[in-house]
Amino acid sequence: MAVTVMATAATMTATITRRKNMETCFEPRASTKPTNPVCDCASRGFRFVQFTSPRTFSIIMRFPPLSPCRFALRAVAVTTALLCTLSGGGTVWGQNKPSAMDVLRAMMRAERTASLAATETVTQRGAPVARMRIWRAGFKRRVEFVEPPVRSGDLLVDDGVNVWLFHNSDDAAVQTKSTARAMLAAGVEKMPSAAARVTGTATVGGRRAWIVELRGRSGQRVLRRLWIDQATGVRLRAERFGPEGRRIETAALSNVRFGPVPPSRFHWTPPAGAKVTRTTGTLFTRLAPARTATSWLQYPRVTPPGYVFESAVVDNRKGEAWLRYTNGRRRFSIFQQRTPGRNTAAPRSVEGGWYWQNSGSRLLGVGLPSALAEQVAKSVR
Repeated sequence: MAVTVMATAATMTATITRRKNMETCFEPRASTKPTNPVCDCASRGFRFVQFTSPRTFSIIMRFPPLSPCRFALRAVAVTTALLCTLSGGGTVWGQNKPSAMDVLRAMMRAERTASLAATETVTQRGAPVARMRIWRAGFKRRVEFVEPPVRSGDLLVDDGVNVWLFHNSDDAAVQTKSTARAMLAAGVEKMPSAAARVTGTATVGGRRAWIVELRGRSGQRVLRRLWIDQATGVRLRAERFGPEGRRIETAALSNVRFGPVPPSRFHWTPPAGAKVTRTTGTLFTRLAPARTATSWLQYPRVTPPGYVFESAVVDNRKGEAWLRYTNGRRRFSIFQQRTPGRNTAAPRSVEGGWYWQNSGSRLLGVGLPSALAEQVAKSVR
């Protein structure tokens, strides 16, 4: 026997079905099998579950067999409760402040499931502002760079299997394997609960967000501060702090629009005539994960004024790495190749750049400002 209750909240139509195992499910008709619940809280004999997709809910109740009349009344009561919840702002955790780990896990689930389009602005201390248009659909990503000038027209497309990075000013593209799944799988579990706490709420771009701080092991120094959307778990803003406690990077989303992204956004082929490099290495857009992924990676401790890390491709199997730095107008690259032994050779100018050996690696710097090339090369370790 089934009883159907029609209830409208915005565009939502719900169905309640009574089953033989005395379990009653309340969910939107358009939804598929529930996956990735953000919250699962027991209360008075039923469970309330809100999913990351907008307007996707499920209530599961357990109770003894009821007459059709009493069952219908119970269904209406549940529907009313759900409508009240929806009209109350849609917060994932109701009125109770969640734990920091609950919020972080919701963020990681959103990284795997959310579909959206937005503008992202990244500011780094001593570097030009980077602005890009982004599209996301689960593990798939598309990033179109708008600023700074040297990156205007650059493109990153990750279809969940392969990733392309196109440098417009160089008319060159690099293709490698996507690592989004592996990186997210390890993500939040590496964050110890003692180092994270919810410090409050804020409105970011018209959306309510939890503020989460990640601190060092001593609990004294703030490492990162995150603003996480209460309704979807999407990270709306992030700040990163240096050892001295100063903010060194801010990344913020604006003009966020949730909804399906056309599959064509994640398909891309290099333009005719572009130089294409295909590698089995891993692409990183931040230096810290690249350093964590391998023990032998060397990078400059000194960079010319205004230059910041842009990207790295690291191939552990071949023992090769390619690091790129930019000041918003120009770039330089450092290539590293591991070699047997631990030979050392001082930097010297060669055709096309600067060559040196250090701690069992051959290194080549290309595009380094000539006045500072030797100083940068000597700082690589």
